[in-house]
Amino acid sequence: MSLVNTRRQAPILRLFWLLLICWAGLAQSLYATHIRAGEITSRRTSGTALSYCFTVTLYTDDTSPVESFELVLNFGDGTTGTASRISQVRLGNLTTVNVYQVCHTYAGPGVYRVFFVEENRNAGVLNMSQSVNTPFSVESQVVIDPFLGINNSPILLAQPIDLACIGQRYTHNPAAFDPDGDSLSYRLTIPKRSGTETVVGYLDPADVTPRGSSEAGGAPSFSINPITGTITWDAPNVPGEYNIAFVIEEWRGGVRVGFVVRDMQITVTDCRNRRPEVIVPNDICVPAGTRIEEIIRAVDPDGNRIRLTSEGGVYGSLIQPTRATFTPGATQPQNSPASATFVWQTNCVHIRQEPYQIVFKAEDEPPPPQSRRLADIKPWRITVVGPAPTNLTATPSGRNMILNWDSYSCTNASELIIWRREGCSDWIPADCEIGVPPERGYVEIGRVSANATTFTDLTTLKRGVRYSYRVSATFPAPAGGESYASNEACMAVAIEAPVITQASVIQTGTNDGRINIQWIRPPEGTFTPPYRYELYRAEGLTGTDYALIQTINDPTGAQANFNFEDTGLNTQALAYNYQVRFFSNAGTVEEASDPASSVRLEVAPAPSSLRLVWRYEVPWSNVGTRHRIFRRIGGNFVQIDEVEARAGNEQVYADFGTFGDERLINGQQYCYRVETIGTFSNPVIPVDPILNFSQEFCAIAVDTTAPCPPILALDSILCEGFNERTPLRNRLSWQKVVTGTVGGRQCADDIDFYTLYYSPTEPGEFVELVRTRDLNFIHDNISSLAGCYEVTATDLSGNESRRSNRVCQDNCFQYELPNVVTPNDDQTNERFRPFPGYRFVESVRTTIYNRWGSVVFTTNDIEINWDGKTNNGTPVAPGAYFYSAVVRFITLRPEQAVQELKGWIELIR
Repeated sequence: MSLVNTRRQAPILRLFWLLLICWAGLAQSLYATHIRAGEITSRRTSGTALSYCFTVTLYTDDTSPVESFELVLNFGDGTTGTASRISQVRLGNLTTVNVYQVCHTYAGPGVYRVFFVEENRNAGVLNMSQSVNTPFSVESQVVIDPFLGINNSPILLAQPIDLACIGQRYTHNPAAFDPDGDSLSYRLTIPKRSGTETVVGYLDPADVTPRGSSEAGGAPSFSINPITGTITWDAPNVPGEYNIAFVIEEWRGGVRVGFVVRDMQITVTDCRNRRPEVIVPNDICVPAGTRIEEIIRAVDPDGNRIRLTSEGGVYGSLIQPTRATFTPGATQPQNSPASATFVWQTNCVHIRQEPYQIVFKAEDEPPPPQSRRLADIKPWRITVVGPAPTNLTATPSGRNMILNWDSYSCTNASELIIWRREGCSDWIPADCEIGVPPERGYVEIGRVSANATTFTDLTTLKRGVRYSYRVSATFPAPAGGESYASNEACMAVAIEAPVITQASVIQTGTNDGRINIQWIRPPEGTFTPPYRYELYRAEGLTGTDYALIQTINDPTGAQANFNFEDTGLNTQALAYNYQVRFFSNAGTVEEASDPASSVRLEVAPAPSSLRLVWRYEVPWSNVGTRHRIFRRIGGNFVQIDEVEARAGNEQVYADFGTFGDERLINGQQYCYRVETIGTFSNPVIPVDPILNFSQEFCAIAVDTTAPCPPILALDSILCEGFNERTPLRNRLSWQKVVTGTVGGRQCADDIDFYTLYYSPTEPGEFVELVRTRDLNFIHDNISSLAGCYEVTATDLSGNESRRSNRVCQDNCFQYELPNVVTPNDDQTNERFRPFPGYRFVESVRTTIYNRWGSVVFTTNDIEINWDGKTNNGTPVAPGAYFYSAVVRFITLRPEQAVQELKGWIELIR
């Protein structure tokens, strides 16, 4: 009921409303309406791991008649505490910052959501309904977990009160700094009015009408960078005050260890001014000990003077022993172009996994009447990396290797990691290539204390293969961090035995298969001829049940290379393993070669493809080389692709039929061979590259495995904040499910496209809405939000997955009627009609009765529009009337669509 609908009631009603108005005014004066922005941060105290001090920072409107000297904080464990105001500073622009603090000790580990609800927001916020009557609430999360260690919330160094201009892109960055070195991520959220409720009628700032356009002429947008936290509004169009909220989440080892929510205010004006531009360097990584010195520049398109400022944790007291400086900074404005110098002498205590973010701001100072200042904000990220360990050397010791290096320069390192790969590497770490990335082919073989300077690789190393070693350092949690990799030490053990250089399948067959074997004499060592070589064979990749198959005598010892073709083999079903034993003049076995197997290929049907797997056990290295894939086409084997070999003795390739743009045909047989390419990377072994073919393997393409059904999500609509300005659109997103089993059925992830299905009702018939390769879709240009959605995934062979989970949305329907009508020609309440703002009403059948139950008026008009007359136009007498309105809503569930509203009407003339 609105006040205007009762303006001509009886004197007793007038008195009631007068008292209500007076009470409301008194309540308003007691319940202040002044909060613009704020957040809660936390700091663990030194006394106990369960004790935290909380700081509440509130930015208030100076025009408020009431000031709060205390506020109540909910600690998330069922208790509350009173935070006292410890400081108050006026910032100008009718804004004051108030800081409150309170400490609390928790009973034990847990996840605690800390929040407060305090007074009301300032009036006139454009993107929420009735901000003047809306309480202000923010929250943060404290995670107490002994396994995660200590944790302090991030510190927000930039103030949450900012200015923007109509038609110009606006940017802001909170300049968050985490003192523990945790990773920070950012996302937008809806401002809150209580610990559990969001504000009513909230709109994305870009959705406030009229919407305008971006600087480039497209649709306006409002977003936050999830990594840097930079907020971008491109571009405001309606002057006034806006409030937004965003979450800053802390992550440690992939686990969320807390968050802070900031609620901030942006004031948009028609500036008649253009913003300056600040120019920052590219993000960098530097080894600890580097002195960073960069000139930051800014220009103003209108030639206005510029004030350059900077915020970041690198300037604070937590950065020891050397903080960064920025000069001249904000001491005075400069002529455009302006410049200031950033200097930071880094050292080992600054090393951490996450980058330091420094925010630079260029703010112009235009002359009157363009007095509204504009700013440009850009972040710069610096990662301080541990310096590389130095002077690494490798010395063979039999079949082992002894490593030595200098004492590590950073004494705060936690340990050193030893890495090894087969074959030398020309890799030089790039500026931000930290540690030893797995794609470089190295594997970790050991860890030692940070003050160690030696390590012995006790693995029985292959003869002939040169092994590359690296050392890197790690740093303790929670900040973590790694060093650059050391220099390479590449060395091979002595080769005092024959070396097999080939075991290649020449022909595939069950009893006529052939394999060609090649080897060289011992490249190192001193032996006396005559020499004898015995070639042994065993079945299987790693078989050891050797049988002698050939003896070769070399009376003079002059023969360097040997070749033998092994025939009569079942190469179709088996792999074979070979070893060469070497005899000198004494007639005893001096040494045996490292064994080498043939390449064993297997092919099997896979979703939309044929999956090739080949294995081998060989003394040379295949890491980093490119193996060639051959398929029989028109009677001949044709190379269709190549793949870089990864570490290990197994390689995988999937043929999706992309060669020649001809997809594989279900039911058709395809035959393959693989050629491996290896190397010893050793100058004493003259054979390079080392080439070996697998046997031929044929398989039939059979793909009946559908993809896994995706997981579908639909952004919910908050009906409490829904109004006529809320855009009608349903935002859907889905997740791809990896290969596995769903509902007892095997499924795969080889997805070509997704199909989204839609039904306007539940239950209802689903129809195809769209096909897309994206993982999200906005269903807009709709007249109703009601509907259900399902999504499927279809692979390259046309197999469609089962339907995903079903998600549904209903309309925020509303239809309310007043109880007073005054058809007296004063242009107020002339007709009985619904309150404005109703939506999703399909039809209304209204009947109005007098006090004796006789029908005086009926209509099918949704607006009703009863003017106090009967259907034939005869005015009715003043007094009480009753109505019945049968309303059919547009809703998800048709059986719930019809509601009957009954009530009374006071007709006053």
